[in-house]
Amino acid sequence: MPDLTIDAINTGEENCVLLNLTGPIDGDGTNQLKSEIDQYIDHDVVNIILDMSNVEYVSSSGIRYLVASMDAAKAKGGMLSVTNPHPNVKYVLKITGLADLLVNGG
Repeated sequence: MPDLTIDAINTGEENCVLLNLTGPIDGDGTNQLKSEIDQYIDHDVVNIILDMSNVEYVSSSGIRYLVASMDAAKAKGGMLSVTNPHPNVKYVLKITGLADLLVNGG
């Protein structure tokens, strides 16, 4: 599988970033995502939006990390959310019960 690419976009809102993700969130992709998101949370950018329209696969470790980063952002008064999930990802989020917690617009 190709590597995960992460493009950060400044939303213009304080403490908020949009991350456009492309590629799989497998074991390596989870590590890349963790490194990126943890850096933002450590610097109090705690409102994180993940555009997952170009992510066709999320492993169980990726799901666990999404939950952990959602909790970390919430602990600092922020939120982590997913927008435009690829149908494969949306399905996984629904069957794990996370769609209502993570996905903007259901």
